[in-house]
Amino acid sequence: MTGEAVSYDYGRFDFGDPAFIPRFVMGRMNYWMASADANRLLAYYRGTGRQIVAQRLDLDPAERVALRDALVANDTDSTRYYPYDYYLDNCSTRVRDALDRALGGVVHDSLQGRWTGTTYRWHTLRVTANNPVIWTGLELVLGPWTDHDIDAWAESFLPQKFAGHLAKVTRPGPDGPRLIVVATDTLDAGGQWPEPAAPPRWWPWFLTAGVLLGGLIWDLRKRPTAFAIVAGFWAVVTGLAGLVLVLLWALTDHAVTYGNVNLLIVPVTGLILAGLLPGAAREGRQGGGARGAQALAWLAVAGCVAAAALALAGVTAQRPWIPLALAGPAWVGTAVGLARLGRPRGQVG
Repeated sequence: MTGEAVSYDYGRFDFGDPAFIPRFVMGRMNYWMASADANRLLAYYRGTGRQIVAQRLDLDPAERVALRDALVANDTDSTRYYPYDYYLDNCSTRVRDALDRALGGVVHDSLQGRWTGTTYRWHTLRVTANNPVIWTGLELVLGPWTDHDIDAWAESFLPQKFAGHLAKVTRPGPDGPRLIVVATDTLDAGGQWPEPAAPPRWWPWFLTAGVLLGGLIWDLRKRPTAFAIVAGFWAVVTGLAGLVLVLLWALTDHAVTYGNVNLLIVPVTGLILAGLLPGAAREGRQGGGARGAQALAWLAVAGCVAAAALALAGVTAQRPWIPLALAGPAWVGTAVGLARLGRPRGQVG
């Protein structure tokens, strides 16, 4: 051994690249690996308040050389770049795969088929719980592909999970099974970025917000202008959200968004509904605009029912309960409010 302290990581990207945002939007990110002085890298991470844990591996001399040579060969301008995928090909899975190749496939054989009881969505919502806005956006845009159970091999897309799984991997030794990881050292306790153990249970808050919003829209039925403003705002927000889901599915490489059941809950037709509401406010519930708006609102209610039915019947792996908790009551309030829009005072309803 040379005594050099060299780190290799696969998480390099350039946020300042003019093509970064377009590539990010289209799901065509390019990352790369590079080497750096390990001591300088550790000093940097200590300054960020992150926990730093080092695992010492029991590798044979030939395996050490093979791993080193593979990393050095990868650390060139012609080989360092790769198409990044958050779940399938990232800075953690690249390390996993490099170790697995050096160890002759023992890591894969040990982790594949060891089911974790988790999904990609479960982990995504767990690690983004510190930002409710991003959390809600991800809950909305992720499709059913992220809702299938994953094994320890797949769960290793997260560095912390991979470290935990690797610590349990064994291979045959002269005196019986021998652990790959022989020691784990905590180099810095960190603590500034604690990782939640499970996703937050926020559905009661979404349901409360949905009931309040739906109740408000319904209560405004005797004030057509205010009704049109509030219901119109709701319709525009959901319509734009639905448009984003359509564009992600139709035009990008974000495969995790394909087949998204939430399209039934936040339909693009909300934009048309919003355009009909001012006319409904002027003409009352008997006008053509109000009848068209009613049809679209009830269509959205039917979409919510269909999304729930598809999930309960097992037709889709997606469980859209969070969007349903918010949108279901709001759409019911909109549809019922339109059906009784502008009724004279004293009339029942």
